[in-house]
Amino acid sequence: MTALKSEQTETGWAAVVHARTLTVDFRPHLLARPHDFSTFEVDRVKKFISVALTRAEKLHDGPRWIVVKEDNFTLFGAACLFSAISEALSRDRHGRPTYGFVGYCTRLNLNLPNRTLKILNRASTFISDRWDEKQYAKNAERPTETAYAEVFLPIKPSMKGIVLSSSQSKPIVWPIEQDDQLWECASFASCPLSLCLDYPQELCAFYQYILRRS
Repeated sequence: MTALKSEQTETGWAAVVHARTLTVDFRPHLLARPHDFSTFEVDRVKKFISVALTRAEKLHDGPRWIVVKEDNFTLFGAACLFSAISEALSRDRHGRPTYGFVGYCTRLNLNLPNRTLKILNRASTFISDRWDEKQYAKNAERPTETAYAEVFLPIKPSMKGIVLSSSQSKPIVWPIEQDDQLWECASFASCPLSLCLDYPQELCAFYQYILRRS
């Protein structure tokens, strides 16, 4: 599907958004994604986002942060209720809480920034820009193309991080107290990995089931 174009540069991070808006449900090809994403990459990213959005009613407990490192891209962001980002985006036309994934992707070898919803503000504008779009509008299902133009201050190593290696091929459930260490570890890891922080404990078996088949 042809995407709605925006300015294209290759210097940093590009927004990735999978979201419900006022009258339109989740778009099949994401609401916004990097301009050079292939169909395979869109489907790949959606697998991880879908896991993070499982049992969305539990997002009231707080956002779930994910990191995905693959050979050709790094993705990070948060699955969250949009009320945590903007009250203007908090409910759809039926009064239901709106939620989704807001994050960024890069092709470069860049370290992650600190976890804070504030860094998602720029990406969330792609929700605002299409918030009032009607379900049967001509371009309602087209993703907006985003540029690799966002630059963030990367986190610094504390030398206290958890060590992950490529030999750890099976999903591991870590104590929530180690979230910051895991985020740091993911930032500096060179091996492919997928990480979801603050994931409900009772859903971990489902999360592992999905990742083993992704």
